[in-house]
Amino acid sequence: MLEYLRIRNFALIEDLKINFGKGFNVLTGETGAGKSIIIGAIGAILGEKVEQDAVRAGSEKSIIEAFFNIKDNFEAQKILKDSGIDFIEDEPIIIRREIFSEGRNRNYINSTPVPLSKLKELGNFLIDIHGQHEHQVLLKVNTHIQFLDKFGKLDKEREEFENEFKKYLGLKNKLEKLLMNEKEKNRMMEFLKYAIDEIDKANLKIGEDIELEKEFLILSNQEKIFEAIQKSYEFLYDNDVSASFNIENSINALAEVEKFDSNIVNIKQKLEEAYYQIEDVIGLIRNYKTGFEFSPERLNEIIERMELIKRLKKKYGDTIEEILNYRDKAVEDLNLIEQSEEEIEKTKLEIENIKVKLGNLALNLSGRRKVVAKLLEEKIENQLQELEMANTKFKVDINYIEDEQGIIEFEGRKLKVKEDGIDNVEFLISPNLGEELKPLRKIASGGEMSRIMLALKTILGEVDNIDTLIFDEIDVGIGGKTSDKVGRKLKSLGKFKQVISVTHQAQIARFADKHFVVSKRVSGNRTLTEVREVLGNDKVYEIARMLAGANITDTTLKHAKELLESAE
Repeated sequence: MLEYLRIRNFALIEDLKINFGKGFNVLTGETGAGKSIIIGAIGAILGEKVEQDAVRAGSEKSIIEAFFNIKDNFEAQKILKDSGIDFIEDEPIIIRREIFSEGRNRNYINSTPVPLSKLKELGNFLIDIHGQHEHQVLLKVNTHIQFLDKFGKLDKEREEFENEFKKYLGLKNKLEKLLMNEKEKNRMMEFLKYAIDEIDKANLKIGEDIELEKEFLILSNQEKIFEAIQKSYEFLYDNDVSASFNIENSINALAEVEKFDSNIVNIKQKLEEAYYQIEDVIGLIRNYKTGFEFSPERLNEIIERMELIKRLKKKYGDTIEEILNYRDKAVEDLNLIEQSEEEIEKTKLEIENIKVKLGNLALNLSGRRKVVAKLLEEKIENQLQELEMANTKFKVDINYIEDEQGIIEFEGRKLKVKEDGIDNVEFLISPNLGEELKPLRKIASGGEMSRIMLALKTILGEVDNIDTLIFDEIDVGIGGKTSDKVGRKLKSLGKFKQVISVTHQAQIARFADKHFVVSKRVSGNRTLTEVREVLGNDKVYEIARMLAGANITDTTLKHAKELLESAE
């Protein structure tokens, strides 16, 4: 559940805080006040893309923070655990997103930096946003099967089929490689053998290229290095004005007078320490000089070795590790081709076995969908009846497409198979009594589509684990008695979900458990969006404004009060 939202320097918003509650939360206000900006900010928290011009003019960055209670949200908890993000079950998690004006983003979950993809992954289990145009999703037929499976809790069966179908595609691809013609097979074998032999002869070791570069750097500058070492040795030791000679003389001079002043004793001790440290350094330099060898031969060896590795990288991979992986894969492919006859028969048998399994899984999944479809039809019609669509008939049409190349056969027909099975699912509707059922995408109006989506969300809300549903202007295309029904439906939905709705309809807003008014004002030649919760007379006044606009009269206020009282 979304408990708290803070937005800073985002579009028209300078600094805004909202404490959302359980049940039905409503955002109202005049057109252009900034209601959709708030929904956009929530979307940003959930990982949606935000343009850099969303940052308030004159600001370096936008900051959006949201507190979510995930006490009973086990999917969200699992994502956090798997990601190594610390959280306490009884305390809200804090999601923070910073959007910089130059295009950068920083994202945090409980102070842990995360990529935007992680916000999106987590957001899928926190909030379901139904935007102003989201009912258009219902116009896309390929989404209908997803609604059906979600309602029927068929995720497990669908995932099992998808996994087996992927295995089938992998085996099919493997068989195609095995069945390549003899000429192509010989050409491929020669290429693989050459690659394996070339990589093996190189005798590569991971990290070798880095070590070679280090050694090359030393050997290619060996004259400069020796010259510097020689000069350093001379300065420290090898002449009458060396550091070692001078420090030793200094110590002897101080020794003659140290008995007169204790401060000199301390100075002499410090010099003696320095003397011994310099002696150690002189020893290290002496050993380095003694062991130093000019080796043009070794330098040439390194250059040749580096050139070899460079050539191999161009052909087989960007790193030595990738080259060695390429070699291992080449060995695997070569073995596969060499053992092709035996492997072909084995793979064919595996394909036949998996076809049988896929057929059983697909028909079982299809049967479950048909049962679930009947229940969904009944529930949708009941919901639509409550939303002033009493005579509407709703049907989930499930059919198969024949395909001569199909791998699943049913009732003597070969069927087309997709990752989600053999079913083609489409929602059909007849909004008026006596009309034939037609595809939803061809017949439903905007107002009808909004109510169908609300019906679906209400039904799916009973079976999914997402705590918060957001409806951004669900009232598009409806009014009067229908708005009242929609408001009651949202209120009812708020009994087991947190519902947040942006609306322009007083008949909907009157049912709110918490009512927030979004407004804008001008301050210092800048437009600001503000939000405040309304209670008591303020709530009556806002409902009156929604009914009559700026022309609020005593009669309007009385009507608004009556509306609120009848909603309780």
